[in-house]
Amino acid sequence: MKDIEKILSTCEFLKRIHRSYIVNFNYIKTCRNAIVDVELANDTIKSIVVTKSKNKELKSNYLTYLKGKL
Repeated sequence: MKDIEKILSTCEFLKRIHRSYIVNFNYIKTCRNAIVDVELANDTIKSIVVTKSKNKELKSNYLTYLKGKL
């Protein structure tokens, strides 16, 4: 997973939020506290718990991403 994260590190909309998950910010539906709801391919929503070490970084990166979409 670390190798994949290194390859994707240049993509500002793909971030690792847990040791098992890398998310695409385009598919985040909600980001609250330490939980991210992501829309999957079959139009279902998956709730993912963000690790404590990644939570602050995720919020900062996601807000920057959203500002760029305005």
